[in-house]
Amino acid sequence: MRILGDYHHSSRIAFVEFTMDWRRVMWTWNSLKSQFLYAVLLEGNL
Repeated sequence: MRILGDYHHSSRIAFVEFTMDWRRVMWTWNSLKSQFLYAVLLEGNL
């Protein structure tokens, strides 16, 4: 049953890494989106 435990541990690590990557992607997307909206607002005010 030790192999099953190792598999569960590695899958949990992979899930944590995936979640971290997803959060980084979402953070990057949100920052880009806010920059884009800010630029659009500036263009609209000119």
